[in-house]
Amino acid sequence: MVQLFHEAMAVLYVFLLTLLAVLALLAARRHLAESRDFPPGPPRFPLVGSLPFTRGAVGSRLVIKSTGLADAYGKMLGYFLGRIRSVTRFNLS
Repeated sequence: MVQLFHEAMAVLYVFLLTLLAVLALLAARRHLAESRDFPPGPPRFPLVGSLPFTRGAVGSRLVIKSTGLADAYGKMLGYFLGRIRSVTRFNLS
């Protein structure tokens, strides 16, 4: 009886690990497909996007912080405000 329980648990663990791996691959594939045509920018996190990298900048302070990010990522900056995609272009010429 105990051996049967251990075998069932082993099968359950294998199933859960396989399911987790498939979900991770699907999420990575979706992320790569979304970001292929998107300008470079700070990394994003689920739900909060790139907001942790703005360090509390809101409104006009976000523009000032974005210019610092432009030094790192170039003249076009792509970031996420929560789940909303945002693109900032710093040089119009």
